[in-house]
Amino acid sequence: MRKKKFFIPDYFFLIICITPLLIFYVSIHLKVIQAGYQLEKLEKEYDELEFINKTYKAKILELTNPDNLKQLSNNLGLNFISPEKWCYVDIKKKNEENEGVIDNAYAETRQ
Repeated sequence: MRKKKFFIPDYFFLIICITPLLIFYVSIHLKVIQAGYQLEKLEKEYDELEFINKTYKAKILELTNPDNLKQLSNNLGLNFISPEKWCYVDIKKKNEENEGVIDNAYAETRQ
């Protein structure tokens, strides 16, 4: 009696070659989907932070309104100087090479 030969079908080698490629394709596709979800989450977080930023900017504008500042100063018993009389001074540091550098600077309002 003859020994029966083990038969390996031709498509077996094809399956062995295609399986790693298929696994690679699926893993890349899953990473793309995961990145999409992360991007969507970050966009939502960005929108929330942008809304909070706009809210704070509106609150700053409301609080720094000259009429509001005048009302607050009157309530606290302080003298309010209107912005037209304010004087802005640009303070610059002198080079370290210069001797006798004065670190003090002051500004006064115009009368």
